[in-house]
Amino acid sequence: MRASGDDALRYYTREYDTGGTTPAALRVPEAELNTAETRLDDAVRDGLRMAIDNVTRVAQAGLASEQSVAFEGHEVRLREVPVDSAAVYVPGGRAPYPSTVIMGVVTARVAGVQNIAVCAPPGADGEVNSAVLGACRLAGEARAKG
Repeated sequence: MRASGDDALRYYTREYDTGGTTPAALRVPEAELNTAETRLDDAVRDGLRMAIDNVTRVAQAGLASEQSVAFEGHEVRLREVPVDSAAVYVPGGRAPYPSTVIMGVVTARVAGVQNIAVCAPPGADGEVNSAVLGACRLAGEARAKG
């Protein structure tokens, strides 16, 4: 199935995630992300924004400068170097987890990762949960994948 690419992904999504329903597009359009964000309940949007601010502050505080450890005539230098790209998997199942979007995307952005893909399984209707998509928009992620 590996050679089948996106067709294999759709097959396994129908098999394990949607109960036979064909999933929506694998790449979520920008307009759908915008719509999901605007449809969030105000309290949910405010909570997500607060979480984004809090995670940003904690992630920034966690960025360490280069450190050295010396022992027995040797020195080891430790430094953090961001990767160019990363993926954040957001579980679906019985409940949406927009908090996983925030923890993954915001932390990666603060670390300097430029290209972030968010992957989330669709529900039985073939669609990714709108709260997850709204969190993607708020976290600055325009390339969410379902």
